[in-house]
Amino acid sequence: MKCACIIPCFNEKDRIEGIFYEIKKIGKSNIDWFILDNGSIDNSFKIMKKMRKKYLVENVFIIKKTKNTGYGSGLKYVIKKIILLNSGINNFKSNYIFPEINKSNFYDNIAWTHADGQTPLYDVIKAYKIAEKNTNQQLFIKGIRIKREDGMLATIFTFFLNLIQITFYSKKIINPNSQPTLVSYKLMERIIRLTFNDSLFDTSFSIICAKLGSEIIRFPVQFLRRKSGVGANEKIIDKLNFSIKNFILLWKLRRYSVIFPKIEE
Repeated sequence: MKCACIIPCFNEKDRIEGIFYEIKKIGKSNIDWFILDNGSIDNSFKIMKKMRKKYLVENVFIIKKTKNTGYGSGLKYVIKKIILLNSGINNFKSNYIFPEINKSNFYDNIAWTHADGQTPLYDVIKAYKIAEKNTNQQLFIKGIRIKREDGMLATIFTFFLNLIQITFYSKKIINPNSQPTLVSYKLMERIIRLTFNDSLFDTSFSIICAKLGSEIIRFPVQFLRRKSGVGANEKIIDKLNFSIKNFILLWKLRRYSVIFPKIEE
């Protein structure tokens, strides 16, 4: 069973070597790591190329997206290319990815996680081990924060968002922005077009999976302090705006239903 894990980076130049170091430390696995420069303006891609040569990790692919059009948009940029790759089409530009991808690659699962160090990459391995024991083709696995070290304000905002999510949906989708996330390829292929392109990508994905009746598995993770860079929701006003956007999304989708094609087991 193979898994493609996407790590979107936006102006994370001081964190990139740490990402390669963690992957090197994990060693060989059935996970290929897709590190995305999501429209950075801080020379992130140059550093990615340098680090790949330094650490000599064969299962790391680096990708450049010229313009940042949102967190979700960046993830979808890579996911759509992986879907093409699974169909036998290599849509990656040769100067954007190292090494060249073998067209015979097929990924059974697609995962993603944050680049900022708040979620250790080894948590992806934990999610992968859970998936190994499960053959459900609608599988949705996501970490759930049991402890966070990024301040009391963030904890308070998360608490109130969790209450709203439980009220509208299910306890299983609280903390939709916690990472890592791993989903079966067949599930991803069918619902990727319905997800949002911005910071609400994870929330929309979680809601759609809950409405679809996917098997949702949560496992405990710690949410550490950011190792570098600046988050999009660091300021109080940004947290308020993000919370309001989440509330509007949850309200709009409270009766959301889509007819999905049957997923063969």
